[in-house]
Amino acid sequence: GGGGMFGGAGPAATTGMMGGGMLGGAAASPAPAPAAGGIGGGLFGGGMAPFPAPAAAPAASAGFGNMGGGFGLGVSAAPPAPPAPAPAFGGMGGGGGGGLFANKGLGGGLGGPGGAPGLAPGGFKPQMMAAPPPPAKIVKDEQLAKFASKLKLNNPTPGAWMSMFQQLCDQLQTAVVISDMKMPGIPVVYANPAACALTGYPADQMINRNCRFLQGRRTEGAAVRQMTNAIRNAKGVTVKVTNYKKDGTEFGLILSLNPVHDSTGEYRYSIGLQADAAKFKSESATFEKIKALLPTTFEAAAQPKKFDDSLKKVDMEAQRKQWASSIQKFTRLVWSMDWELTLKQFMGHKQTLQAFYEFLKKAAPNEALQLELCMKAGELEKLPPSDQDGAALEMYRAFMGSDPADPTAAFEMIMEQKKQALNVIAIEALPKFVQSKACVPVVEKMTAAAQNKMMKSDDLLWSEYQVPEDVAGWLYAFISVAMTYPACIVISDMTIPGNPMCFVNTEFCRITGYDLREVQGRNCRFLQGPRTEPASVAVIQDTLRRGVDCHVKITNYRKNGENFQNLLTMRPVHDSNGVYRYCIGVQFEITPNDPKLKSRLAKLDKLIQLLPKTFDVSSRAVGQKFTVEEADAEKKASTEEKLMNALEGATEVYTEEKLEDGDHYADHYADHLAHCAKVSGLKTDEQLEAMAKKLSLKASPPGPWLAMFTQLADQIDTAIVVTDMKTPGLPVTYVNKACVKLTGFTESEFVGRNCRFLQGRRTEGAAVRAMTSAIRKADELLVKVTNYRKDKSEFALMLALHPVHDSTGEYRYVIGLQCDATKWSAEQANFEKIRKCLPSHFEAAAQATKFDETLSKVDIEAQRKQWAASLQKFTRLVWSMEWETTLDQFMNEPMAAEAFYNYLKKSSPNEALQLELCMRTRVLESMGPDEKANGALQLCAQYLGIQANDPNAAFSALTAQYQQALSVLAMESLPKFVQSKACLPIVEQLTAGSTDNIQRADGLLWSDYKVPDDVAGWLYSFVSVAMTYPACIVISDMAIPGNPMCFVNHEFCRITGYDLREVHGRNCRFLQGPKTEPASVAVIQDTLRRGVDCHVKITNYRKNGELFQNLLTMRPVHDSNGVYRYCIGVQFEVTPNDPKLKNRLAKLDKLIQLLPKTFEVSSQAVGMTHKRDEVAQEQTMSIEEKIQNALQGATDVYTDEKLEDGDYYADHYKDHLEHCAKVAQAGHALSYAAPVKMPDAGKVGVGGKKGGAFGATRVAPKG
Repeated sequence: GGGGMFGGAGPAATTGMMGGGMLGGAAASPAPAPAAGGIGGGLFGGGMAPFPAPAAAPAASAGFGNMGGGFGLGVSAAPPAPPAPAPAFGGMGGGGGGGLFANKGLGGGLGGPGGAPGLAPGGFKPQMMAAPPPPAKIVKDEQLAKFASKLKLNNPTPGAWMSMFQQLCDQLQTAVVISDMKMPGIPVVYANPAACALTGYPADQMINRNCRFLQGRRTEGAAVRQMTNAIRNAKGVTVKVTNYKKDGTEFGLILSLNPVHDSTGEYRYSIGLQADAAKFKSESATFEKIKALLPTTFEAAAQPKKFDDSLKKVDMEAQRKQWASSIQKFTRLVWSMDWELTLKQFMGHKQTLQAFYEFLKKAAPNEALQLELCMKAGELEKLPPSDQDGAALEMYRAFMGSDPADPTAAFEMIMEQKKQALNVIAIEALPKFVQSKACVPVVEKMTAAAQNKMMKSDDLLWSEYQVPEDVAGWLYAFISVAMTYPACIVISDMTIPGNPMCFVNTEFCRITGYDLREVQGRNCRFLQGPRTEPASVAVIQDTLRRGVDCHVKITNYRKNGENFQNLLTMRPVHDSNGVYRYCIGVQFEITPNDPKLKSRLAKLDKLIQLLPKTFDVSSRAVGQKFTVEEADAEKKASTEEKLMNALEGATEVYTEEKLEDGDHYADHYADHLAHCAKVSGLKTDEQLEAMAKKLSLKASPPGPWLAMFTQLADQIDTAIVVTDMKTPGLPVTYVNKACVKLTGFTESEFVGRNCRFLQGRRTEGAAVRAMTSAIRKADELLVKVTNYRKDKSEFALMLALHPVHDSTGEYRYVIGLQCDATKWSAEQANFEKIRKCLPSHFEAAAQATKFDETLSKVDIEAQRKQWAASLQKFTRLVWSMEWETTLDQFMNEPMAAEAFYNYLKKSSPNEALQLELCMRTRVLESMGPDEKANGALQLCAQYLGIQANDPNAAFSALTAQYQQALSVLAMESLPKFVQSKACLPIVEQLTAGSTDNIQRADGLLWSDYKVPDDVAGWLYSFVSVAMTYPACIVISDMAIPGNPMCFVNHEFCRITGYDLREVHGRNCRFLQGPKTEPASVAVIQDTLRRGVDCHVKITNYRKNGELFQNLLTMRPVHDSNGVYRYCIGVQFEVTPNDPKLKNRLAKLDKLIQLLPKTFEVSSQAVGMTHKRDEVAQEQTMSIEEKIQNALQGATDVYTDEKLEDGDYYADHYKDHLEHCAKVAQAGHALSYAAPVKMPDAGKVGVGGKKGGAFGATRVAPKG
């Protein structure tokens, strides 16, 4: 219509497609009469500007238009219209003449005044639609001319390069297919008649599919590897491969792949020349002749790319709008990082909170009530103290439906309810609200300021990646959120051949061990390796090709060669034109026995729901529209169900995919190490190069040291295992195939376990002692030892242990070389040759430790919070030192006494009555003589049922009952109360003054011990309490090889006779000696390995050589990530005929119940997760029963552990005396009686505002 694309005045219903020109007529003057032309009087109507038409042109003139009826006529219907205002976008105006696209032209009779207001008058000016790629330039192609001449083919009709080449191939009797390397998925774009005859597939069933559809179950993995590598690297290759015809018949195919580049160097096509292997002998000469003549290059202008990069061009305003829209969406992703923190932020934002409340009132009334309680509780906290009591009572009655005991109790209960409600709301209700439409206005308002200016983040992307303009806003917004997200996130560009990762976040690098520059621009298949499951890879390929979500468990490899279980999620992302643009990958490491797996999976589920599936673009389609092919089963299953199925190993494939051989994936890892060597300057290792040369092995490419060593070990026929000395428990980190063959155990059954699992009942104690000593001292050893295969058969093993250190002197690995002793005479020479070639050291930078110290780094605020929480817990431990003293202090603290009394009223009314008597009897002491006398008589009558006449006798009776009641309450009722939830408010109140600043206690710890940041608050608070506790307490760090004691208290030193510096940093096995019972040691080893409580009676030795009976309790302590961090040991000396034994055992029982099993950390996992492997019998027994059994000599072991010879333990005591002599000579001895600097009362430990719990002076040393 008139007016043109961008408005301006134009005639009504002018001739042609766009009337008065593409840019329309002038806005300020009448448009000229329509002129004859291509699209409305010329290609641009009246021209780019309003050129006048010939004077003779009538008002209703005929225009001879290119678009009309195949050069037919288009007729205008009205005289010129008066000038129209210039709209932002002109309307279609009048209809065009009958033409190419409709009977009446493109306009099809849609009339209207020229220059009518357009889509958005005076506002947004939409993008100019990009022109299609320019037509092919017709040039003479010398290679095609030679191809036609030599093969005696008819010359093609001049045209585009592909058209000419296809015309030639149509004449060949040899099968030819062409794949487009510039299109995602590398589809076939041409198949000649010979190819259709060979395979049975018509051309339309081959085109737009990747040639892999011809593969099947018996297609050779080696051939597929060759083809894949050739295509990726633009190399020519000829292979023989098994393929399948349309009717399912199998046939051998001779396939030659030939790359073709354009004149700019772009890799454009791959030509596949095919022949039936059964006929190849007779056809080989023709095949080779055609192959030699195939074109390798062409002029770029002769075959423009189907989708030009210019299609992605959009202006900055479009990018900003896309950015603004994306920021709103990804704000929800930010919120999902920490729902509890997000809820706290919501609570401080009135309008947001109100929107959340209104949503819950409709969707979840119960949660709405919980939120209302939280809101009211927040208001209550802000009230002045003078107004809080009344408000707390009123609120308690409104929400609890009962009367509280007092305002303080009401306030505390409300705060406790608020805490619980916030937790529930954050986990369940808030994520639902954030994902709902009700949250959209909230997001828009909260992100308004961030929407105005797009923040580019090119430094977070692959350095060679050119961000398409039409996705810039979306991509920059997403990666700004994803970079620091606490989950592995990567983005691959699906429009680039090979689908390289243009973005990976820091968590991906941490988990895999790769540097950003080593992975950006690579396909993430480099994570695959020899043990990667073919079925899992098939799931990935299947879902990627269908453009649907992928959830699969797969074995991947870190940079150092270590494999790990990965629950992989992939989310394809299409643009609003339906083009398959990106794929977002989320990796979720699965660790054995993860205690947080369920909650982590729930977070993963919520993250996946927030990942985008599409995004809006303002450009034209930049590629082919992709049809998502989701199977019915996938549509019905929830994300949670899909994740659980994947976790259980489901590998459902909905298309006929080839399950390639697993060893194929070894190439990915090896190839990527070669890439990393170039990028990061990885070097080879001189000792490993020498080893390869002397043993005639294929040298390893540069890479991490362990990866280079294992590549050599894989080639050796002698069994080899590698043990990691920096991982607790000294697990096997590598075994070669020869070791698997020797023992019968698979690699997965080996890796992660200590080699002792090969031992059995007839394994020699002397051999075990020799191995243990060599490993501890980093000595070499050759020993013969009896081991057991997987089938339980016994065999003699020749074992050589070889220590390896890094360049800093750190003891990193032990290499074990193994040989069947029955074959020793024949294999000894080769065994010794290999042994002499083993490396002894490597550069520390060449092999980073598995769990870096940086993982334990947390800020001082996190440490303070941990300190405060731990101090509250350990306050109970202090109270347990002397329950009678603690009860006395409770009686002097009204709030504590009231809480204890209310607890007893519900749980034990008789004891409540006893406490009431005690409290009222204490009040008598402060009364005058007369009041005291009358009070005593009344209390006697009321509580004792005695009508006494003599006040003194009454008071004496009350005092006797008072003492008896205190004893009962202290021994039975008070410990139960202290361990109950009812005591929490008391602990919090009484420790409030001590939790503000963490009090370091380094002076109480092993001088060489570096306290990890993430445990500092917990450890300092515990040792500050434990140092003066009247029981032997030690703490061993289970994350350090050898499990040294980082803390021992004064009581331990007093009982054993050792000085602090003589025992710090040592394993407590030095207490063992010649008379130590092997069965008791077996219990210790068994329980420590399983991470469960140990209770055992054992003979130990003091420093002076004197024996003593020790009832040992050990409590393993895991952090909240499931990592086995510490073990707390409590030693209880058992003396004959101890009259106080029963009483002491009761105290021990209560102490053990107060020892922590876990503690919270705010860090990531700093080690392998460990399952507390408690058997059913242990779960059902009480601590009291376990202690009694241990006291009677029970030594039950629940795993097949070797019971070593008792005389072995003599070494521990003897070795430790030698250590003590060295310490004494160095002048380091510090007597347990030596003074330790103590902090001022009220500053540390459990002190409240009065200087300790209840103002007590029992405060722990600061050090």
